[in-house]
Order: sequence, then structure tokens, then C-alpha cells
Amino acid sequence: MSRMKHRVPARLAVAVTSAAVAMTITTACKQSTKAPPPAPAATAAPVPETPYGSAIARASQYRTEVCACKDAECLKTARHAAGEWKDQWKEPAVKPTAAEQKQITDVSTAAHDCESRVTAAGLDGVIAKLTELERRMCTCPDPACGEATTKEMASWTAEMSKTFGRDTRPSPDQVTQMKAIGDEYAQCYTKLASGTGVPPGPATP
Repeated sequence: MSRMKHRVPARLAVAVTSAAVAMTITTACKQSTKAPPPAPAATAAPVPETPYGSAIARASQYRTEVCACKDAECLKTARHAAGEWKDQWKEPAVKPTAAEQKQITDVSTAAHDCESRVTAAGLDGVIAKLTELERRMCTCPDPACGEATTKEMASWTAEMSKTFGRDTRPSPDQVTQMKAIGDEYAQCYTKLASGTGVPPGPATP
């Protein structure tokens, strides 16, 4: 009887101890299965501005603008804006890197191709206007008419030089047409100025 009294507390102590150990292990397992807190987001390092970065960006903008142009007036506006930016830009003292030079070349080539496309289409209108002025000169009845036509030609030519610029590249066929028109215009003007009378009509259709 006395032994039973001593055994019960011992078994109880073992049970309590086992329960405590099991609870500790369970709690530890639950804690270990929790997802770790998210790591703080890495802050991206700022991209350093290269000496020619702004120039390349502006050239790319110009390429986009001229490639979207449909007529000479649009091209003139884009060129004017690019020219104003270039006047304010200070060229770096260092030379562009090989990578920067390639970017500049690629962008310039693409822009030039688009300029050529727009100017080629625009020059068809120039040829039409030249033809109109040539026919007017070749049908003038007196020198006064010839002088008025010459002034109009000079004013119009100056405006066209601003619109198209020095780097305009007409096609070979356009060059041939403009030369023929110019030659005929000059002949008619010479005849009119020399007082030989009203010259015959233009040879060009």
C-alpha cells in the first residue's frame, strides 16, 4: 500500500515531464516552419550620366521626330528645334567611347535615311514649283515681267534652302529634271533681257 502511494507521484511526474517535452518540441517545430521575414528590397544604384548621354538622347529624339514626318514643313520644324538644342549644348572635353560613337553613328544614319525619304517626296513639289516659274519666265511679254519672276524665284529659293538644308540628297532623276528646268529658265531670261522679244514656250512639258 505504501509502495502504491510512492509510485503514483513518480508516474505522474514522468507523464508531466513527457508532456512538457512534447509541447516544447511542438512549439519549436511550429516556430521553425514560419516563413522568414522578407529581405529588404535592394536599392538600385543610380545610372551615371555619361558625357555624351544627353547628346545621344537628343539625337534619338530627333530621329524619332524626322522619321514620323510626312512633309518638308515637319522636317524643317524638327531641324530648327534640334539646331537650337545644339547651340546650347557644350561638347565634352573627352572623346566619346567606342560604344557611344556607335550609338551616335547608328542614330545619325537612321535619321539621315528618314530625312532623305521626306526630302525626296518634298523635292517633287519643288520641281513642280520650278516648272511653274520657268513657264512664267518663258511666256513673259516684257523685261518687267521677267524681273518680277526672277525676284519671286530668288525669294522662293531662299525659303526652300531653309526648309531642306545643305544635306538634302535629291535622287539622280530629280537632279536631271531640276537641271533641265534651270537651263530652260536661264535661256528664257537671257532672251527676254536682251530685248529679242517674247521667247518661245518652254521646251519641258
